[in-house]
Amino acid sequence: MNIRFEANDPDLAARVANAIAEAYIHRNFELRVNLTKDSASWLTEKLGPLKTALVSAEQRLQSFRERENLVDVEGVRSLIARELDEITADLVEARKRRSETENLLMQVRGTDQWGSIPAILNHRTVQEANNSIATVEKKIAELSKRYGPEHPVMLAAQSELSETKRNSRAKIDNVLGSIQKDYEVATQNENALTESMERAKLEVQNINRKEYRLKELEREVETNRKLYDTFFSRFQEANVTQDFHPFNARISDKAEVPIYPAKPRKKLIVVLTFMCALMLGVFIAFFLEFLNNGFRNMDDVERLLQVPGLGVLPKLEKVDDQDLDPVNLLKEDAPSDMGEFVRTIRSALLFTRVDELNSVTLITSALPGEGKSTTAGTLAVAMGQLKKVLLIEADMRRPGVSKQFGVERQRLGLSDLVAGTANKEECIVHLPEAKIDLLTAGQVPPNPLELISSQRFVQTIQQLDQEYDHIVIDSPPVNAVSDALIIARQADQVVFVVRAETTAYNAVKQAIQRLQMGDVKLAGIVLNYFDLKKASTYYGYHYYNRYGAMTS
Repeated sequence: MNIRFEANDPDLAARVANAIAEAYIHRNFELRVNLTKDSASWLTEKLGPLKTALVSAEQRLQSFRERENLVDVEGVRSLIARELDEITADLVEARKRRSETENLLMQVRGTDQWGSIPAILNHRTVQEANNSIATVEKKIAELSKRYGPEHPVMLAAQSELSETKRNSRAKIDNVLGSIQKDYEVATQNENALTESMERAKLEVQNINRKEYRLKELEREVETNRKLYDTFFSRFQEANVTQDFHPFNARISDKAEVPIYPAKPRKKLIVVLTFMCALMLGVFIAFFLEFLNNGFRNMDDVERLLQVPGLGVLPKLEKVDDQDLDPVNLLKEDAPSDMGEFVRTIRSALLFTRVDELNSVTLITSALPGEGKSTTAGTLAVAMGQLKKVLLIEADMRRPGVSKQFGVERQRLGLSDLVAGTANKEECIVHLPEAKIDLLTAGQVPPNPLELISSQRFVQTIQQLDQEYDHIVIDSPPVNAVSDALIIARQADQVVFVVRAETTAYNAVKQAIQRLQMGDVKLAGIVLNYFDLKKASTYYGYHYYNRYGAMTS
C-alpha cells in the first residue's frame, strides 16, 4: 500500500507518513497474536461436541446393520436382480403361450367346422383319421364300379366308412379337450409367475429402503468424521503457531522530506482546462450542426431532394438599394462577382431547352424571403445579353421586381393587361440598360388567384411567348399561396430557389411535391445566399469551382 500525508510543513509530512506505517505494522502484529489465541480457545470448545456427535453416528450405523442382518447389500441386490430377470423372461414366455392357446380356444369356440382350423387339421391323430377316411372312400369308389349300392360288399364298405368317421370325430373331440387343458395350464403358469414377480419386486423395494437408510447413516458418520478431523487439524496448527507470529508487512521505501509541493499542480490544471474547453467547443459545434435543418451545399440539395442543382448564388454583404440593381450586380467589376454564378445558371437552363426556340421559365420558392425576385431579375438580365427577354412580375401580393429596376410600382402592368383595361404598349416597360422588357404586377386585384386562373391570363402568356425568345416569371412562394401552382402550368420549366442554411428541408420537400403533383417540369434548384467564405473554409476552393468562380 502507499501512504500519503499532506501538510504545510514538508518535514512533518515525511515523519507522519513513516509513523503511520510503523503503527500499522505493530498493530497488525498484535491483532494476529490475539486472533490466534482466540482461535485456539474456540477450537478447544468445539472439539468436544464434535467428537461426541461422531461416536453417536457410528453407534447408530452399527446398530442398524446388526438389526437388519446386513452383510453385503450389493450381493443380495445382484442375486435378486438376476432372479427377477429370469422370472421376467419366463413370464414373457408364459404370456405368449397363454395368448396362443387362448386364441386357438377362441377359434374353436367360435365355429363348429373344426376341420377347417389349421391347429386341429394339422394334428397327427386327426391327420391319421382323415387319411383312413380317404382310403375307405377310395375303396368305395372302386367297388361302386363293380357292385351296386345294395350289394353286401358295398354295404360293408359303407359301414366301414361310417365307423371311420366316428373315430375321426372322437379324435377331434380329444384334440379340442387338449386345447382347453393347454389353455388352463398356460393360465395357471402365467399367474404363478406373476405372483413370483410381485414378491421379487417387494423384496427389491425392501432392500432399497434398507440401503437408503444405510447410506444415510454412513454419510452422517463420514460428515462428522471430516468435520472433527478438520477442527482437530486446525487445533494442532493453532497450538504449533501460537508462539510464532512473523511480521506480515514491512516498510519498503521510507518517506523522505519532499522538495517540491504536491499541489496545486498548475500545469495539469491548465492542460485539463484547455482539454475541457476544446471538448466543449467541439460538442457545441456538432450540436449546432445537428440543429441545422437547412441545405449547406448543393450536394445536400441533390442528395436529399433528388432534384438536379443548377448552381449557387453568393451571399451579398451589406449593400444599399442601388447595389441590388440586377444590372449592377452583373457588371464585370461588381464586388460580389455575382455575374459568374448567374451566367452558370443561365447556361444550365439554356442547355435544358437547346432544341426549343421559345421558353417560359417560372422562378419560385417554398417560403417568402428566399431571394426568388432577385434571382428572377438577375437571370432575366443575364438571358437578355443573348436573347430577347421579357421579365414578368407575377407576384401580385408582394411585388419586388419593379423595385430592383427602379420602376414605379403603381403603374399599369400584368393585372391590367389580363383584365383588358390596358394594352401591351402601356404595360410593358423597356429597360435599355438591362436590355430586357419588364411587365410589372400592375394594380393589385381583389383576388389575384382568380385573375391568373382565367383563360385571358393563359392567352396573354401565349401571345407574349410568341413575341419574345424567353420569358422569366417571378411568382409567389409555393407554400404561401396557390398562385405559383396555377402559373406553373403555363411555364415550360420551373426554377426553384432555396435559401442556404435557412430554409427547412420539410418546407422545400413539401413545395416540390406540390409542384410535381401538378405535372410541372422542374428544371432544377438554385441555392441562394450561399456563404462563399464558409464554403471555402469547410470544403476548399476546388470543391465549389463546379458552381462558379469564387473570389478569395
